[in-house]
Amino acid sequence: VLRTRNRPEMLRAALEDILAQTFDDFEIVLVDDGDSAEAVQAIAGELGDPRIRIIDHTSESHGRAPAANAGLRAARGEFLVLHDDDDAWKPEFLERTVAHLDADPASMAVSARTEVVIHRAGGEDRALLNQGMDAITLPEMLRVNRITTNSLLYRSALHDEIGYID
Repeated sequence: VLRTRNRPEMLRAALEDILAQTFDDFEIVLVDDGDSAEAVQAIAGELGDPRIRIIDHTSESHGRAPAANAGLRAARGEFLVLHDDDDAWKPEFLERTVAHLDADPASMAVSARTEVVIHRAGGEDRALLNQGMDAITLPEMLRVNRITTNSLLYRSALHDEIGYID
């Protein structure tokens, strides 16, 4: 599920990044939460990939959580990930995370390390989030969330157990 709002240049980059995955059995549920519908449709049309489906919230922005939920409810896959228009993945992200969950049917989710990139005039800063951590414990998660949404692939069945984003 890819959320976007008023950042067409970032949306194009995010879509190209997702479409470059080495694992290619996926759909993109693109939730347009405030852009010009024509701009988003033009970008998706230029890319010409039938895996892109658009949910149009351009008449009124619904906000981050409702936009996410609209996409999550519309998604048809066994696995889900919430991706924003300013996120990027390494080309093997889906291949590796899907393989992990396929190999461990009891696991409900898997997260990958995240590199945070902050774009500034004249360059960018990069930092590995949670550098040196080998595992994230429940007490640590209760104190501070250490997982970014775009680094977490999880089973869609999880929503049947816990509901959607509150």
